[in-house]
Parts: sequence; structure tokens; C-alpha cells
Amino acid sequence: MRAWAGRTAARRDAAAIAAASRRLAVETRRLPGVRTARARVAGTAFRPRVTMTVGCAEEADLAELYTAIEKGPAAHCRALTNKPDLPIIIRFEHI
Repeated sequence: MRAWAGRTAARRDAAAIAAASRRLAVETRRLPGVRTARARVAGTAFRPRVTMTVGCAEEADLAELYTAIEKGPAAHCRALTNKPDLPIIIRFEHI
């Protein structure tokens, strides 16, 4: 029975991470210089990660934008999932 309990918890975590990743993209879109943001859950149920592609203006300072994402939307995503070590991979595109 314990194997099922682990799978159920992993599914519940996956649903929470999926919801938090959607919020991550929405919050990121509100940052100055961001034009688009798409986030998706990758990895396994036991080792999830979030990958996000951020489309930004040519003049955007990527270092500042990365810091803003990490301190704001990414921190919120990790707090919502109760996973402070959740990997969030951010890829920037100039559009």
C-alpha cells in the first residue's frame, strides 16, 4: 500500500506544480520588458522541474530580468509548491 501512497502524493505534487507554473508565467508576463512567457513542467513525478521561455524586448537587461523573475515569480512558484529547491530553467528569447 505504501507504493500507492507515494504515487498519489507525487500526482498531487505534479498538479500543484502545474498550477504554480501557470501562475509563474502569468506573473512573469507582468514584468517590464517581457512580451511573452510560457512555462511547462518537465522531469518526472519524483524529480520535477519547470522550464520557462521568456520572450523579451531587444533592449531588456537580461541580468535584471533574471533577478526579478527569481525574486518574484519563481520564489512564489517554489513557495506555492512547498519545494524551495524546485529547479526552474529560464530561457530568454529576443522578440
